[in-house]
Amino acid sequence: MTCPSNVSFSHFLVIPRVTVTGANAISSPITYGFPSITNFLGMMWALQRKVSSAGLSDVTFHGVGVVCHASRLHAARFWGGSGVGMVNTFSQTRNPLNSRGQVAPIIEEGRINLNVSFVFSVNCPRWSLAPASTVKSDLSIILHTLMTLRAASGTLDQDPSISPVQREPWLLGV
Repeated sequence: MTCPSNVSFSHFLVIPRVTVTGANAISSPITYGFPSITNFLGMMWALQRKVSSAGLSDVTFHGVGVVCHASRLHAARFWGGSGVGMVNTFSQTRNPLNSRGQVAPIIEEGRINLNVSFVFSVNCPRWSLAPASTVKSDLSIILHTLMTLRAASGTLDQDPSISPVQREPWLLGV
């Protein structure tokens, strides 16, 4: 989880089992084959802005953790020759024609499908005293807002193979 050490927060917000389809898998040399954590930080800051404009201005996000349950790289395997063995190569996409009507160059775009859970460090002192129905309503707004965003250029959705009860966001007080 990335969170500055001098920031205080009141809760961990867990949003379980989110599918990310078509995320950028080569956005960082450190995490080659997996989206960079800065992509998820950008998603968190966008979530902060949208949640504030949705009326939850007292909810502030301070960090995000990503737990990866499953991943599937958009890659093809081929025989690289004797001594090399099987090699993975990213599946390529055909880009549209450029402004002069010529075929655009192929740019390697590594994509990956993920099944992740997000753990956000959140500060909202109101939740400690609010009734459960209010907190559940706030979490529903946050979840629906999150599903409108993109993470690492991938689209977000809830995992349909998990029961609706297990997909509910939940809080852990600190």
